[in-house]
Amino acid sequence: MLGGLSLNEEGRTVIREFGQPTQTSSGYYSSLEYPGFTVWLDEGVVTGMTSTSDQYCTPAGVCPGMAFAQVRELYGLPVVSDREDGQFMEYYTAETSCWLKIALNGPMGHELVESVSVVCQP
Repeated sequence: MLGGLSLNEEGRTVIREFGQPTQTSSGYYSSLEYPGFTVWLDEGVVTGMTSTSDQYCTPAGVCPGMAFAQVRELYGLPVVSDREDGQFMEYYTAETSCWLKIALNGPMGHELVESVSVVCQP
């Protein structure tokens, strides 16, 4: 869950709760863009989301802009993943094929959360 939105919600539910998106795209996945929040849909169902705004946080209160030290206090040590689009701090659970992917910015030891994503492996 991110910003109060759960995975597997229908796209029309997203629009009902968040209003009309500022931009949409379609392709293999379609997306609904809101200021600071992107929702990805597959066959009309939410399959992922990314927040770059402190208005869209995890249920535990992890938000863009907060110190990563606070994230570690809440979730513990992450798995550090080097991906083609950058390095991310990731948190996995055994119950699902989805995980929390956090991008950071700022100097070492004083990193801030740049974005928080919920990502799922199909």
